[in-house]
Amino acid sequence: ADLPDDARPAAQPSVHGNTMAILSGAATPDQTARLTRWLLPAIEDNFLGREAPAARDAMRVNAYFSFYLLEALRRLGHADAGMAYIRRYWASMIGRGVGCAWETFHVLDDGSGDSLCHAWAGAPTWFLPIFLRDAQPPAA
Repeated sequence: ADLPDDARPAAQPSVHGNTMAILSGAATPDQTARLTRWLLPAIEDNFLGREAPAARDAMRVNAYFSFYLLEALRRLGHADAGMAYIRRYWASMIGRGVGCAWETFHVLDDGSGDSLCHAWAGAPTWFLPIFLRDAQPPAA
């Protein structure tokens, strides 16, 4: 059956799909190596060539999904990439003097937008001790 355009798979790989293939164990070791080679440069350009997202959806990964991305980086042994990601994408929040994490990376210059204090953007609070001290998360 023909799918409408908005229901067709993306023509390009996504951070989400690659991250979940890694976390779920669905990717073979060879596939994981290829996914990782694609993933690392992709997350360096999360805002698609801009300093900050121009709109809520003008980014590869939002603050919520960053938790899963950071966990994939941890499992792959790329704490350095995880730290760089945290520094790069939470810096705009810190630079604006906020004391908590925003719901999304996209907040307008006047401070309006989604929630300016939202738990799902708190991934750095979980991963900083892991990345900085090589601590391990508790076993499930």
